[in-house]
Order: sequence, then C-alpha cells, then structure tokens
Amino acid sequence: MVRGSYISLQSALAHYGLIPEGTPVVTSVTTTRPGAWKTPLGDFDFRRIKVELFFGYQLVDVAPGQGAFIATPKKALLDLIYLQPGGDDIDTNPHPRRPVIRMPGGWR
Repeated sequence: MVRGSYISLQSALAHYGLIPEGTPVVTSVTTTRPGAWKTPLGDFDFRRIKVELFFGYQLVDVAPGQGAFIATPKKALLDLIYLQPGGDDIDTNPHPRRPVIRMPGGWR
C-alpha cells in the first residue's frame, strides 16, 4: 500500500510462526510518513524508521501470483525493539560493566 515499505514487527513474526497469536493489523515500516488505513482487505499500520535501518527484508510469496516484502525474522525483532518507547536509544549502555552489543555492518 505504501511504496518503500515492508511488513515487519508482530505481523512478520506471526507470518514465520514465531508468535502464537495472529495479528489483527498488518504492520509495516517505512522511511516516509507513518499512517493507518482501514480497508475491506484489512487494517494496515505504517510505522516510520530511520533510512539507515531500512534493510533486512525479502520478497515472499503470500498467495498464488502475489508477493510482499516481509522482514526477516531477525529484522522484525530488531524493528520491534527499535520502535518501542526508548528503543531508538539502542547505542546507550545503562550497565557500564556490560558491553554494548553492536550490530555488525553486514548484519541482515
């Protein structure tokens, strides 16, 4: 529905069978304006992320002749953490005795 977006968060995790419940809203991420739409096909929510975090998705067949860009399981989890309140503070270390876990540049 929105160019430059991919399905992520709980919607992607449910697609891969990694959470037990279904999701009533299909949640995607985009680098453009966030928004929400209710359509006859379902409810869609678009959350905004930084351009440098827009990676880690693939084209997946979701129905015969129909594909969608969906985050990989690892990226869906990363997006979920990032989009939680305070999640964009990912580089801070509240525990000085514990090392900060940094994602290597090639992590996808």
